[in-house]
Amino acid sequence: VLTFAFFATDSFVPLALKEVRHQATWVAGVALTAATMTWTAASWIQQRRIHTDGPRRLVAIGFAAVVIGIAGAHLILVSSFPLPLGIALWAVAGFGIGLAYAPLSVTVLDQATPGSEGSATSSLQLTDVLGVALGAGAVGALVDLGDGRGWLPASSLHIGFALTLAVAAVGIVLTRRLPTHLAN
Repeated sequence: VLTFAFFATDSFVPLALKEVRHQATWVAGVALTAATMTWTAASWIQQRRIHTDGPRRLVAIGFAAVVIGIAGAHLILVSSFPLPLGIALWAVAGFGIGLAYAPLSVTVLDQATPGSEGSATSSLQLTDVLGVALGAGAVGALVDLGDGRGWLPASSLHIGFALTLAVAAVGIVLTRRLPTHLAN
């Protein structure tokens, strides 16, 4: 769910900046770099907070930040919205995945029965890759559908980003299934 929401949007932020906002390629690079930098910062924070705050709290905050960032990606599509603010909001999404991504792996390992850690982590890897593929594929299919029907790229991207926003919102609800603290 997390990789679906984040990477499906992240894959199309450059298209939004290039085709909808008519920005140079380097502007798209700034947006992606900003999200990468905040991901790194949040990963550092979560590593220090996982044992005190617990996975449920960190992942829920992370998903909330991804929701804010995807909303920012929607706003990038609006020509009157200040572009630097849209890029800053996308950086919030990077912060969110940085908070949420690693705690899921730690939780899987923490909850795995002894001897089944390999199976548990391979299942997690599979769902991560599946999320990226399904998310980027779904939004890509929407963009292609819109292109084939003569829609403006912004129209297709609004629908695609609405999908990723809904998936991220479902992710917030799903965090209730995570433990409040790690067992080990």
